[in-house]
Amino acid sequence: MNIFWPIFEHSGTGIGDAYLFVSTRSSQNLCFFDFYNDVTDQLDIIALGFMAAPNLSEQLRQASHRLFSEAECQIAYQEAAHHEELRRRIDPKNYPMRKTDSGYLQRLHVFTIA
Repeated sequence: MNIFWPIFEHSGTGIGDAYLFVSTRSSQNLCFFDFYNDVTDQLDIIALGFMAAPNLSEQLRQASHRLFSEAECQIAYQEAAHHEELRRRIDPKNYPMRKTDSGYLQRLHVFTIA
């Protein structure tokens, strides 16, 4: 997670962008990070989202559950075959997204990975 430390370290209260990593092998395989720091957030919570092709879904389920189980601060964990909130948050058409608590215009940075 060291690649995100500079991003996380420089986000402050009421700011923070979202990052989407999409596989070049299959657009069904992706990872989403939301570094927005809500104005009432005292725990520096980030949101993570993952999607995988059917042949990888069980591996992803096990890995994401293990990640959550080993987290120091466990807030929420959800699994779904179709997660509407995640689909909304990974859609570039929804950005920039104005955050109502601070007025911040959050950007989505999209990267492709092998």
